[in-house]
Amino acid sequence: SRNMAFVVANINISYRRPAYAGEIIRVITRMEKIGNKSAQMKQEVRLLEQGEPTALIADAIVTFCLMDSATQKSVAIAGEVRQVLEGMLSEGL
Repeated sequence: SRNMAFVVANINISYRRPAYAGEIIRVITRMEKIGNKSAQMKQEVRLLEQGEPTALIADAIVTFCLMDSATQKSVAIAGEVRQVLEGMLSEGL
């Protein structure tokens, strides 16, 4: 079997407010779309108050690909990896 790695190709992030020392935050991740060789997920960083995410601190769209560690080339997102990622399209992580 080949050694595969998820590699971030691009991040587009918007900072909405500062996060201060002592604040507790939660990162909410949702799969947005899956292409042949890349996929995108949305991340939100939110302040956590009384166990619930509240104020938006930052949000980002992260584009990533699957890379073969031996060849250092991106490979198709297929098979079991694709199935797992497709299962995340309707769920938040």
